[in-house]
Amino acid sequence: MTISPPSNVRLSPGEPARVLACGIDSLVLALDVHWLDERLLYKLAELKQEAAGNDAEVPGRIMLDDGSAAWLFTVKPHGTSGHAYLLNSGSMSWSVGHSPTPTSRPGVMVTIRSETLWTHGPASVVQRVHDLIDAAGGKVMACKVSRADLCVDVLLPVAAWDRELREYVVSRAEYRVPFFSKLRRTGLQIGKGKIMGRMYDKPLEIIARGGKKIWMYDVWGVQSVADDHRIIRVEFEAKREGIKALGVDTFEDLEQLTPNLWAYFTGQWLRMVDDPAKHHTRQKLLPWWPVVQAGYTGAQHAMPLIRAKAVKADREQLCKQLLGYLTSLVAADRQGDLIEPGEMLDLETHLAMVKDTVKEYGWNDAEFTERVKLRQARYQREGEKFAAAECARAQAGVSLFKRSQRRTHTGSNSA
Repeated sequence: MTISPPSNVRLSPGEPARVLACGIDSLVLALDVHWLDERLLYKLAELKQEAAGNDAEVPGRIMLDDGSAAWLFTVKPHGTSGHAYLLNSGSMSWSVGHSPTPTSRPGVMVTIRSETLWTHGPASVVQRVHDLIDAAGGKVMACKVSRADLCVDVLLPVAAWDRELREYVVSRAEYRVPFFSKLRRTGLQIGKGKIMGRMYDKPLEIIARGGKKIWMYDVWGVQSVADDHRIIRVEFEAKREGIKALGVDTFEDLEQLTPNLWAYFTGQWLRMVDDPAKHHTRQKLLPWWPVVQAGYTGAQHAMPLIRAKAVKADREQLCKQLLGYLTSLVAADRQGDLIEPGEMLDLETHLAMVKDTVKEYGWNDAEFTERVKLRQARYQREGEKFAAAECARAQAGVSLFKRSQRRTHTGSNSA
């Protein structure tokens, strides 16, 4: 299946806007967990102590019984005021409390990263979290939503975006701040409390952040954006206080009610109209706003091919950094020894300098292995084995969040 249609996709004559994608771009869960087996908590305490002794993060993992990929993470040498252990990986981060039974604070706070949500879809990733906790000896008593960022990405003509958008906002929030890069509009923020709205030039943000989310072009199904068009993300960040008042408590609530939330955000909380000074019965929506209002379908389909594009982007960035460090190392080593006109440096010879340098600073195979293990968690992406486990679950007719019979031994699954 191709996900790269012709570049420079344009709006048709008379078409005010076109939805390219919709979904949950960021998700924070608060889980009440009863640890029936406390060995993971004991292991996290050991890893945290080791990290504190080294003043650096140390690697850990949780294994699953079904043969799907282990979750690799690093443990920080410190916790927070509410949680003893901080676990990080390329796909998500956990804050874990030390109590084996539920307390007034959530036992585990999980922050799921954007790439993971777009790659696998929110439901599958939340199921993954449940499976990991289950494998580590825990039982999820409640899975509540602490924060959810809902978004719709629309293709707009540049003339519609370059207007002074603050003049067209009707919102329950008074706070409105535009953002610019030089003379180019980059975004607009509305509100700053329990609900916050943002509209911003997504491709421009991708460039500003070093191209780390270049895979969004595959989600949109375009290769580039025409000069007279913009891809604008309309996004609402809703914290727990805001969405709970709207009837969303658990993740299951969020799955069922996301279209309703979007209708509220774009119909009552925020509207873009021709003249906010008019009485609301006489106001007309800007032509592209109804497209945004109708743009959230509530179905965020998984895009497994994102993973390959993201890995490639990481590799390219790391190669550029490696070449930069190598040239700097050679330049520093040849201070006062200028390259003569016509002289050509031998790349193979200078690559050998890297080997000599790392040995000079005490690196060996063991040191190299430990450093790679630590980095693996940072770059790990849920891959083919995760996808295979999802297919097997679907073929077996097992619905999401249907718990399997709990094992009585988990010692080999967590490290």
